[in-house]
Amino acid sequence: MLTALHQALGAHAELRGGTLCAVPADERALAEVLQVLKDRGARLGRELHLSRARLAGIGTVEPRSMTVEAQAGVTLEALEQALRPKSLTLGALPPSAWTETLADFLEGPHAGLRAIPGGRLEPICARLEGMTSDGRVFVTQPGPRSAAGPDLTALFLGGRGRMGLVTKALVRAFRAPTHKSTATFRVQTARQATLILRRIVSDGAWLSRAVVGGTASGVAIECSWAGSEAGVERERELIERAFVDGGGTAARELTLTPSAGEEQALTWVEVEKAVVGDATLELHRVALPGVVARGAAPVEAPSTWQASRAVVEALDPFGALGGVP
Repeated sequence: MLTALHQALGAHAELRGGTLCAVPADERALAEVLQVLKDRGARLGRELHLSRARLAGIGTVEPRSMTVEAQAGVTLEALEQALRPKSLTLGALPPSAWTETLADFLEGPHAGLRAIPGGRLEPICARLEGMTSDGRVFVTQPGPRSAAGPDLTALFLGGRGRMGLVTKALVRAFRAPTHKSTATFRVQTARQATLILRRIVSDGAWLSRAVVGGTASGVAIECSWAGSEAGVERERELIERAFVDGGGTAARELTLTPSAGEEQALTWVEVEKAVVGDATLELHRVALPGVVARGAAPVEAPSTWQASRAVVEALDPFGALGGVP
């Protein structure tokens, strides 16, 4: 079947170490690849792997709206480099995200989300374009957060490509920070630490990183943030006030080494349990719902695929995109 599939895909595919990989050069080619999968009863991730590396265009950066349109195969690091000359940035993303393509970041476990001031999580994209298994193109439009009606973005974000494949997105950027700062504190318990960190982001501080770990004298916390010169000082006052009100004290510079491990999304309750268990966590995407952390023991996330089964089967009845795991 592999040879016949390769022949049917023609110039749209290549063999890489014995693995057949589709490498469409544009959206039309991607639609043709999906049609071949449907006709042959094949599936992505099984008989064929997909690379969107050739979909790597970056549009004009718009400084006034702080947006840029990019194709799915662009890495976030390449996108960040395109933003730098305009003094813009994608923001403080988890370290693993920078080597990902835009499609991987949107469709994968990060679900395209980043923390913004106020502790909320919002998608990195203001608009995205994607394709369903039958080659139909979906384009979402920016709208007010209070808008009613179905949100087509949910078909793609975090869906691992099972409900649709991202082809391009209009990405929102921020003003690049001009100053950075770090401060360290001590509290007595892990519970205090998580409550204070949640208050900090709720009050409007935009943490780029935090490290939390147990010590012989309690729990140590290192907070890092960035912004304009005045903004950094405002956030320092806010952070210090939160620690004083929460029963913490300032500490001299600490050396906190996060425990080994891969990044994973954790709730604040899971963060607290990990710190009580003597782990030192490096926290990114620090927001009210939770964080992306490195250093905790693996936490099994509940599967949402059963709830999504009907949606996946309706959008991809032939399983060309992989079907429900």
